Amino acid sequence: MLTLVAEIVAEPGAAKQLKPLLDRLVGQTRKEYGCISYELYQESETHFLMFEEWFDQAALDKHMASVHFAEFNAAATQSNLLQQVKIRYLSRLN
Repeated sequence: MLTLVAEIVAEPGAAKQLKPLLDRLVGQTRKEYGCISYELYQESETHFLMFEEWFDQAALDKHMASVHFAEFNAAATQSNLLQQVKIRYLSRLN
């Protein structure tokens, strides 16, 4: 299993536009084969966290190459909604 956190920072004032795009991405991603968990949290007005669990790297790679991920990325980028995205891989201790 592969676990990661995506830290997503919206441009100031862009969170209200970004949130529906993230919600749609969550809904579509949860239907993917290989997705164990895909949870969105809002830490502050501009900071979002996506906690993800995947069966393996191949499932994550397929997600990153999916049409709905590309559509999210294009919409968020073209509208200048994203300030930063940082992905951290987590290791289970037990």
